[in-house]
Amino acid sequence: MGSRSLSHCPKLYRDFPNRALLEIMDDMQQTDSMRTLTTTIKRQYLREIVAGTKKIEYREIKPYWEKRLANYEAPFLLRLINGMSKDAPEATVEVVKVKKNRLLGHYELYLGRIVEVKNDSLLH
Repeated sequence: MGSRSLSHCPKLYRDFPNRALLEIMDDMQQTDSMRTLTTTIKRQYLREIVAGTKKIEYREIKPYWEKRLANYEAPFLLRLINGMSKDAPEATVEVVKVKKNRLLGHYELYLGRIVEVKNDSLLH
């Protein structure tokens, strides 16, 4: 790991061990540089993703998804929203792999870490 100065960081952050802080900063930077694809999702499936029990999201192989996914290369962020209101439950997750399963007729989006969850109290 290269040497980086923490002088630009607030004192609170400078008090962390340097290696841990730099790993956190690298993780944040990587997330910031990833492209985000936004789509809607049924509440049941969003609940399962947030709980960590659903690790693959499926989308039908249709021109709409072919066109959208053609512009993305893993890893990228997937913002999943349940509804259209401003306070709708949502989660942003990392997609680590996309597989086109022609036999079953769908794309398989392999989900990694959950980056953010909003309004999750509405999921219960």
